[in-house]
Amino acid sequence: MSDVEVRLIAVIGAVGVGMAVSLILRRRPARLVGSELVQNRLGPGVYLFTSLSCPDCETVRAALLDRIGPAGFSELSWETDPEIFRELGVDAVPATLIVTATEGSTLYPGAPSRAMDGLSP
Repeated sequence: MSDVEVRLIAVIGAVGVGMAVSLILRRRPARLVGSELVQNRLGPGVYLFTSLSCPDCETVRAALLDRIGPAGFSELSWETDPEIFRELGVDAVPATLIVTATEGSTLYPGAPSRAMDGLSP
């Protein structure tokens, strides 16, 4: 088998694996609305989960700054706080966690448009 044939087979295999992964991920249920969490580590407040490589985190940060101001939320970064990400099962950023004393904790993945409805201006 020539070098070109080996490379062609490798490319075809990589494309096939990529398509399979894409199909599997599409079948996963979308987490568009908030999911309730049981946690005792973070007190009442709004928490933004980010990472340095996140392309959408700046947009969510700006929306939160506009809506509730810099003192209205705390930012948790994957690079500095990976243990809280693992503990709460945060596997994608941006994500916004709203913790209330009475209603518990709700995690909103992606842009927190639904979460923003309940935040005070």
